Amino acid sequence: MRGVNVFAALLLSCTKGQGAVGPQGPVGPQGPKGETGPQGTPGANAAPSKSLVLVDANGTVGGPYIGGYVSFGGNPTLTVDGKGFMWAIDMESGAIIPAFRNSAVYFTDAGCDGAAYEQFYEAPPRVVQSFFGLPGLRARADNQATVSVVYASYLVSEDGGCGATVGSSADTALVISSMTEVSEIPDAGLTGPLHVEYR
Repeated sequence: MRGVNVFAALLLSCTKGQGAVGPQGPVGPQGPKGETGPQGTPGANAAPSKSLVLVDANGTVGGPYIGGYVSFGGNPTLTVDGKGFMWAIDMESGAIIPAFRNSAVYFTDAGCDGAAYEQFYEAPPRVVQSFFGLPGLRARADNQATVSVVYASYLVSEDGGCGATVGSSADTALVISSMTEVSEIPDAGLTGPLHVEYR
């Protein structure tokens, strides 16, 4: 009986005290990647943007309306076709016409010979023009730079009449032969009169 008591006393004395905490063990390996969570709720659709457009008498929407640009020939209302060329449009009839009409043609040689030039009127590329005394339509090319020239003559009539000019020059002229040729005037398919709407 005494032996049991001694064993119990020894056991009790061992459980009363607690040793110091040992050093932290190494980090274990990374666990497997969890499953992908469910997809979130789709956001609300943004409202479509609006712009100024030309609308004809029947409610047909034409091209975009470009205002605030003065074209030679008296029509300041411009639009852009599907190829990116800029035209004037007659608001009364709905017909498309060149933005610049009968632009003057100048030459560096007497007698209207040599290279033909246009005096630059701040026309950006792709603005369609007709030229006084020259067939066809043209627009300044996308990469066409202006040049500085001194003129000697210019066309004064549709039938090729030529006039002399002395000392006339331009620091921002365009070489007409370097312009982009525009093959035809597009049909807008609009019935006049036209008006402008914000759609």
